[in-house]
Amino acid sequence: MWGDLTLHLTEKLSEDSLNDVKDLLLKHRYTYGYDTQLIQLPKAAVRTTGLGNIKQGLSLRAEKLEPESEEKYNYGSIGCFVNIKSKSEEQDQDKLHCITCAHCVDECKDLIDVLPEHDIGYTTLGKKSIYVEYIKDSIDVALIEILVTKIGHCCYGLRESKKNPEQCRDPQRRPTMEESPIEKRWSFYDGAILRRKVFKFGSATGLTCGVCMCDDYNTKEIMKNFNRVSKRNFDTNVNILIESEPDKQVPPGSVTAGGSRDTQQEQVRKFSEDGDSGSVIFDDDMQGDVVVLGLLYGGITEKDSGKFLYSYASHIMRLKELLENKHDISIEPALSSNASPQGAGI
Repeated sequence: MWGDLTLHLTEKLSEDSLNDVKDLLLKHRYTYGYDTQLIQLPKAAVRTTGLGNIKQGLSLRAEKLEPESEEKYNYGSIGCFVNIKSKSEEQDQDKLHCITCAHCVDECKDLIDVLPEHDIGYTTLGKKSIYVEYIKDSIDVALIEILVTKIGHCCYGLRESKKNPEQCRDPQRRPTMEESPIEKRWSFYDGAILRRKVFKFGSATGLTCGVCMCDDYNTKEIMKNFNRVSKRNFDTNVNILIESEPDKQVPPGSVTAGGSRDTQQEQVRKFSEDGDSGSVIFDDDMQGDVVVLGLLYGGITEKDSGKFLYSYASHIMRLKELLENKHDISIEPALSSNASPQGAGI
């Protein structure tokens, strides 16, 4: 709950470890109580089985270089389309890319496929670019350069979210792309996101909504990476946790007939599942446009039951700044006067 301290643990604390926690909290002048919760380590939401116009939330597919099983592919989602421009080299025009997660295309062949909206089968969308940053559990972003032959089929706008809030809460049906509201102009967002209601479109779960309940999530792995790359001014406050928004029709703490509150909570649609990696976390702004806040990485589950707890994402501006500084480029939303090329076939 808001204001409580919960420590995520991968195993139960020993007596010595409990004393270490106590000393650490006292060092930071924290004298209140805390809860502990056993979790599985953050799991990347990549699918290894497959699930018009080319737009936000559609399924991406990358062929593995060395498949470990009969499944040949990794699957993720299109986040959004961006224009890349070099700051140091002369460039006639911006190059169109889409954002997704690096783990979806890591150790895969260069060409990346997309499943178009009209479901005619996977077709080549683009190729992996040099704009990739992958530090497990810490930084996970990749830009896919769109083939020239596919640029005209890409819809650059992002979907407005609040037109159909009830679609987020029905666990029995997945909203289709045709049911989604019209595409809007969008921008990157670098403001406060804690306790903000957010949305995403992913290829596995479609439209879902949740609440950002932590904007500085740190793990042992993140801190280890921080120590390793500290010379690059690594920002540990890069990762956020999102919990699925509860059904407003169910009062907090209520118990349904014949079931517990946990049973009722299971009726809330998960914010993300395998295959949603690479989806952008977004919201609508006061002007009626869309702001992008984060990039979905995966999910965190309870260790014993496997129950979904949170979705795991990264601040989009931290990723943007990291790639821009490393490659001396600018990354801007791919906006155009005809951002929604309806009827473009493939």
